[in-house]
Amino acid sequence: MRDLRRVLLSHSDHRACRAAWAHYTGGTAEIADLVESLRVTRGELALLGSDGAADVYTRWHAGGFELLTVSPPWTVETERYSDPAELFEYLDRLDDLRLVHHDETPFVQPGPEEPTPAVEPVEEAEEPADDADDEDEEEEEEEEEEE
Repeated sequence: MRDLRRVLLSHSDHRACRAAWAHYTGGTAEIADLVESLRVTRGELALLGSDGAADVYTRWHAGGFELLTVSPPWTVETERYSDPAELFEYLDRLDDLRLVHHDETPFVQPGPEEPTPAVEPVEEAEEPADDADDEDEEEEEEEEEEE
């Protein structure tokens, strides 16, 4: 709670964060304000809701909104929304929508503003021999021998 409170208070100059604080303390807030608070806090906050069978996490990440759905037994799906209206419509169907700190989500790795790396193994290629360097070395050796 302390981290969430700290984040919301540090962004309290934004109306969306004040509305999110009201929601967090038992009041109500529009979904648009909750979603905007994710953007304003640059990913420090996330939303958690339930679609009945799965937990759905939403965060602001790399210029858009990402959803991560965790369904038993260990099914994970991700989706990205660039249109906030579509996101609002989807979130409106979730139950028990609430704010959580980013560190309390499966998004915790690698972090709020870092893109998730798509790493593929890369084989190291041998560097081609640089004949120009070899010729320079040979010339230097010949000069040394002449002296």
